[in-house]
Amino acid sequence: APPAGDGEADAAADGDEDADAEMDEGARQSRAQLQAAMQSDDAVRMIDSVDGLAAAVNHVHVRDSCLFAATATCVFGLAVDLATGAVQREEAVAYAEHEDYVRGICTAASTGAMYTTGDDAVVVEWKPPATQAVRKVKVHNDMVMALAIAPNEQMLATGCEDCSIRLWALPFTTQERN
Repeated sequence: APPAGDGEADAAADGDEDADAEMDEGARQSRAQLQAAMQSDDAVRMIDSVDGLAAAVNHVHVRDSCLFAATATCVFGLAVDLATGAVQREEAVAYAEHEDYVRGICTAASTGAMYTTGDDAVVVEWKPPATQAVRKVKVHNDMVMALAIAPNEQMLATGCEDCSIRLWALPFTTQERN
């Protein structure tokens, strides 16, 4: 006779397999939703596989098969296959010029420029894959919570913790656009 409890362990293992199958289906649905969202505007969205809600994330950005993600005072870039999610290169590239928490990332498709901002009240312009900053400009007197580039890529908007929004002409200069 089998030892006591083996039937319970087998039932638990079967339940784990069912959960894995459900998560795999959920992951497939999430990937499809993410790909559909990215085709429209290149913004990354976190998809809840339970209710299908999508929310834009300003700390993560995808451009030309590179995933950029903000962590503390640094932005990391990682080459990924957008169709499968597989990492193409094991090493991440670090973009480190901020002195405080990074809160926003955006890119300009036509120039390849990447812009980052955060609690240090500056915008840093990058030209990936180079990890040296092109320029670093103080744009507000308080924490900058977000930034966005206009669809025509001729203007950059920055939003500050004090509820002010500033518009900047691109190519990026230190002059605020009125």
